Amino acid sequence: MALWQIMCIWFLGVRLLLLLEEQKLAMSVTLPGIQFREISEFDVGDVAKLLRKGFPSRSLQFWLTRLDLLGGTPTPIGCPKYGYILKSEGVPVGVVLTVSSKRYVNNCHLTQCNLSAWYVEPAYRSYAALFAAKAWKQKDFIYLNIDPAVHTRPTIEAQGFKRFSHGQFIAIPSLSPARGERAVAVTRVGAKSCTPCTSQYHDLLTDHEKYGCLSLYCVEGNFSYPFVFRRRMLKRFIPCAQLIYCREIDDVVRFARPLGRFLASRGEMFMLIDSNGPISGLFGMYLKHYMPKYFKGPAAPPLGDLAYTEVALFGV
Repeated sequence: MALWQIMCIWFLGVRLLLLLEEQKLAMSVTLPGIQFREISEFDVGDVAKLLRKGFPSRSLQFWLTRLDLLGGTPTPIGCPKYGYILKSEGVPVGVVLTVSSKRYVNNCHLTQCNLSAWYVEPAYRSYAALFAAKAWKQKDFIYLNIDPAVHTRPTIEAQGFKRFSHGQFIAIPSLSPARGERAVAVTRVGAKSCTPCTSQYHDLLTDHEKYGCLSLYCVEGNFSYPFVFRRRMLKRFIPCAQLIYCREIDDVVRFARPLGRFLASRGEMFMLIDSNGPISGLFGMYLKHYMPKYFKGPAAPPLGDLAYTEVALFGV
């Protein structure tokens, strides 16, 4: 039997198992003591404790702070404020956080929902498919899974998720070739020296400053170009700036040297960019299959846009 035939049989088998599991759960949710609903503000303390248990490297205060931040973020109509919770006899046993926003993709305004921080107690793992049936039920939404564990990737692919970013490009922007740009001012949003400008991206940049990101304008002549970065550590000790938002990747290439000098002054020599291959015009290295990102829905998010996602809000 050919390899492609074996893969097709495996894929169909996984799909069938998932459908059977969803049918089983659809019947079991009517059993007494099992409750699956949206997280309310009264659940926040219990949710934080459950997430602390599921992600022991994060403190309870970390999750309380992030849930408070999520609670203050505007939520599109039809989306939960925090996500979903699973209870058994009134005791929380499962949770999935969601970060939702309105995005402009392919000339259309669409609702985007980032599925984040999944955890279900081991004894209730058979209910995991219920999260899937509930969490991405809207056919016209874009759903993101941008940090899947390696062992879960075949499963989410079987559930209909597709990769929109296959890997990461690690750039040293200050070493990129000069492009003959005119004088460029790089200023941080809210700084006293920030160049006055009227930009439709101002709200996005100021929101992400509140989330702990670095929001910048590159001002060239009478035009301003928005950028958002988040500090993260590569291999736990190499500081870098992860690209959270830009209008298009060409803007990063265009302003690589001034952005690189600005970031280097903060001790961030490296820039991490979602990519499907080497980026022409940037000095660096492409890492295929490193930190791939998935979507499900009517349109793939553009590369260079992780605004209003768990990476931006939670820094994970």
